[in-house]
Amino acid sequence: MLDRLTIAGGTEAIDGNQTRKTGWGHMATKRTSKKATKNTTPEEFPIPDNKHVGRYFGKRVMDGQNMLFEANLELKMDDEELATTWNAEWPNACAYTPHHVKGARRDYNKGKHGQESMPKVHVPEFIISKDGERIAKGTEPKA
Repeated sequence: MLDRLTIAGGTEAIDGNQTRKTGWGHMATKRTSKKATKNTTPEEFPIPDNKHVGRYFGKRVMDGQNMLFEANLELKMDDEELATTWNAEWPNACAYTPHHVKGARRDYNKGKHGQESMPKVHVPEFIISKDGERIAKGTEPKA
């Protein structure tokens, strides 16, 4: 289970897990041993009792996802990175995949993801181009 989340850069100590950077500071974890590392700080971001309340932002799932969609206009995380972020924020809700992100973004853009109205700006799916640039899907140069 994650003890901290880094959105941009750095490394993280994870209780009983080994971490590696997956891009833009997001972490992928691999179970290793139950021994905590010296940098682990479980009391800093404890997992909430309610599985639908976020660990870092304290928002319910849908509200937090909407907040992250809006922030992603600047962050430009791809669906895999968003799913990793969701899994860190709501570790006991479900195992989020890029498929979950795609469906939630579709509903968000239709104004049917817990919002009172349509979003002011359409949130695109971001992809990483062959040369490593983060671009909105559908705007990549044609070969």
